[in-house]
Amino acid sequence: MSVYEAKIDLKGLRYDMEITPQEENMIKALREAALPPLFVLIRIRSDILNDTVNVDESRRNDVVQTLEKYIGPLWEDHREGQKITG
Repeated sequence: MSVYEAKIDLKGLRYDMEITPQEENMIKALREAALPPLFVLIRIRSDILNDTVNVDESRRNDVVQTLEKYIGPLWEDHREGQKITG
């Protein structure tokens, strides 16, 4: 399996990460669908939180907590954007 590298710059912080072909395809699909990242993360979080069949409870809680770390700042940015335009 080949692995791609990505360099991401978020608010001045630089992250190096390895992206698998499957992850790259998922990112491309989300971009083509033009769904807002906040919507996608919230939807994935909800689906995982409610999936009691395919995801073990301990793993489910870990994933949800990780997603919430990323959702929080996006939610704040979204609210600030609404204040400016609203």
